Amino acid sequence: MTYLSGTPLVCTIVDGKIHLVAGGKCSVTATQPGGDSGGLTYGAALPVTQSFVVKGIQTINFPAIADKVEKGLVFVLAATSSAGLPIQYTNSTPTICTLRLNFVNIVGPGDCQITASQPGGTVGGVPYLAALDVTNTIKIKALQTITFVAPTGKDIASADFDPGATASSTLDITYISTTPAICTIVDNKVHVVGPGTCSVTATQPGGDNGGLTYVAALAVTKSIVIGGPTATPTNTRTATQTATETRTPTGTRTATNTATATNTMTPSNTRTSTPTAQAFTLKKAAVGNAYVIGILQNNTLVSWGINDPGIRQSTIPVAYKNMLFKDVAASIASIYVLNMAGEVYAWGQNLNGETDIPLAARTGIKAIGAGGRFAFAIKDSDGSLIGWGKNSKGELPVPQLTGVAQVDGGDFHAVAVKDDGTVVAWGDNVSGQTSVPPGITNAIQVSAGKNHSLALLRDGRVIGWGTNSMGQLKIPPTAVDLVSVTAGRECSLAVKADGTIIAWGNPLYVSFTPKNVSEGVAIASDNITSIIGLRNGGIAVAGPDVHGIYRSRTPTPTP
Repeated sequence: MTYLSGTPLVCTIVDGKIHLVAGGKCSVTATQPGGDSGGLTYGAALPVTQSFVVKGIQTINFPAIADKVEKGLVFVLAATSSAGLPIQYTNSTPTICTLRLNFVNIVGPGDCQITASQPGGTVGGVPYLAALDVTNTIKIKALQTITFVAPTGKDIASADFDPGATASSTLDITYISTTPAICTIVDNKVHVVGPGTCSVTATQPGGDNGGLTYVAALAVTKSIVIGGPTATPTNTRTATQTATETRTPTGTRTATNTATATNTMTPSNTRTSTPTAQAFTLKKAAVGNAYVIGILQNNTLVSWGINDPGIRQSTIPVAYKNMLFKDVAASIASIYVLNMAGEVYAWGQNLNGETDIPLAARTGIKAIGAGGRFAFAIKDSDGSLIGWGKNSKGELPVPQLTGVAQVDGGDFHAVAVKDDGTVVAWGDNVSGQTSVPPGITNAIQVSAGKNHSLALLRDGRVIGWGTNSMGQLKIPPTAVDLVSVTAGRECSLAVKADGTIIAWGNPLYVSFTPKNVSEGVAIASDNITSIIGLRNGGIAVAGPDVHGIYRSRTPTPTP
């Protein structure tokens, strides 16, 4: 008997036996060409074919997850099956973390253990066996604080002394002196050098204690007065600070902050200084795919979040560190910035010309915007639009428009509002996301989500169009007196005039919206993450905490 395989990608014949190659349907034909046996001669037999199902083997890829911090809120699991079947997760440490679908919520410090499973199934007609479970242990680091009460009664005759700071973790404290002419640190104790004000900083870099791993504590600095016969200090400090804030209905925030200070020391040391105010609070921000690019109150840039090798979307180029800016925009992994002189710059991913800024869009620009893998610049001279990047479904070229006030891009479509309050949209219209409702003449802001669009009206209402697959167009009756709106991936969010935040759409994303925000002024979204600007220049974050996007709620300049 001779066997032939009709499905060599699934099974072959080796030494007359069936050798299984992959999952699928194996078809084998048995043949007998005829011959002599028992004194008789036989003709060829009719071939007979039989088929059977071979179940495939699948594996789970569940990459190790970096350490998290207590109260870091939510992070996303991203295990995959080699067969492409959906992954199921179980949590064996509910006192450390809780699990909902593929979102993990941090409860407290310790080891969070999550197991990824795939019970088997059929993909493309091929059945697969259950995969071996893979368990990840994610270390949740504990927070710690430093308590530091400055010692008193010290003078130039005092022996070296312990400043007395303690950490809530009970880990050892390290001290640093910032006034070496007055005091130094010797064997982690204060050594008096001369009279004056000794400034000591207590630090705790983190470590393990009591079965927990602690993150570094915030450093605490205290001043210790060192008395002496030659020290008759008189310290006079006068400070004035004024702040002015103007908020337009679009949520644009302009602030000026002026601070002056005079510090005089007598009798032996006299100095006068007037430092320039560095109010590092956000003026405007744009959120990309798990990263943020923002403009600080002093018009310099700040960024944080994912920072892929070769893309470096969160690394501000050195050439822009000392430049002043007035607008920012973000696509999936490409960053756009507009300086005070109306010049546009870009960096990040350039798969489809996203950062190849056309010559006409490099200068004379008043505002910028971006979508999935494309970007726009609005000319200052006439409000016309220039676009560049990937043209998947009609995002580019842009319509011949003038008088454009603001523009935003979704995955594959764009929407713009003109100075006269009318709205124009173009690109992919599979869900009606570019079918602007007729009669809009009083819009002041627009936003493009994945497959839906929003327009904020001058009277504080919002209008939406496109897909309503997850209720992202089911505008709640409380959506009145709005000052800023944003369209997310399958959700919509808005800021009210009283600073509160409302959200509607996909419950998974809406459930992450901060409930205690009452100082909002503006909001911007990526696919699942939103950044809410606060009146004090800080931010709140809505959405899963991926790639450290929660890290800079109080931003500091990027080094």
